[in-house]
Amino acid sequence: MRGRDPDAAVFEDRTSTPSRTGDDPDREGLKGTLERLVRVYEEFFAGYAEDPVASLATTFEKTSAYDEMIVLRDIRLESHCEHHIVPILGKAHVGYVPAERVVGISRLARLVEVFAKRMQIQEALTSQIADTIQDVLKPRGVGAVIEAAHQCMTTRGIRKPGVSLVTGRMLGCFPDDPTTRREFLSTIGAPGELAARGLNAPARRVRGRWPIAYGPPSPVAVPAVTRTSSGWTLRFPFQAQHSFPAAPQSPDGCRVPNAALHPRL
Repeated sequence: MRGRDPDAAVFEDRTSTPSRTGDDPDREGLKGTLERLVRVYEEFFAGYAEDPVASLATTFEKTSAYDEMIVLRDIRLESHCEHHIVPILGKAHVGYVPAERVVGISRLARLVEVFAKRMQIQEALTSQIADTIQDVLKPRGVGAVIEAAHQCMTTRGIRKPGVSLVTGRMLGCFPDDPTTRREFLSTIGAPGELAARGLNAPARRVRGRWPIAYGPPSPVAVPAVTRTSSGWTLRFPFQAQHSFPAAPQSPDGCRVPNAALHPRL
């Protein structure tokens, strides 16, 4: 174990073998399981291989007759908690007041998907979506709200099913104009009290400002599978406790997210 992260070693030991728990890795039900697991991780974390800015690359000149808010609500959201790698399931609502350009509505859903298909915390995810729209489209204002259930607390730990976390990020005219903010919250179906007072606080920030990955897409990180005499070993390309090193610089000088899967083991 010398020279290895002790937490990673414990994690690998606990996930390395069905045979140690009395199961047979060669039985029919487990044949092909490891290959399927690798493929499913490629799917779960496909967002690391995509550039979120590219999701908003195709824009159109705003129609002069329309100068109101554009809202896409109830976008299905499926992500994974970066602390336990269990699902975060919910919906996202995105709105903006265009200045010069508008984007196809499917592109807004695609942007949510790119960021959701990474290991996340909901506060960061909310900020990343809103900040990207603001930086790329440069609208008069942006609002993003996410409502989601976290299985890290509904199926394990404190085990409190039926609860959801709501986070919001408002930029431009949304926090500055109470009428615009209330209109957005009312449109997405926010509870009356919340819509009346406005969701004015930005998403909680951890480790400073949550950066956006403007650099080249990161490769998809998937677990490495090794067959041993006692079973199999599943080694993940990240530290067990998710204590990532400082965010590196991409080739174009932009920072990439601290939550990226930095290969280490």
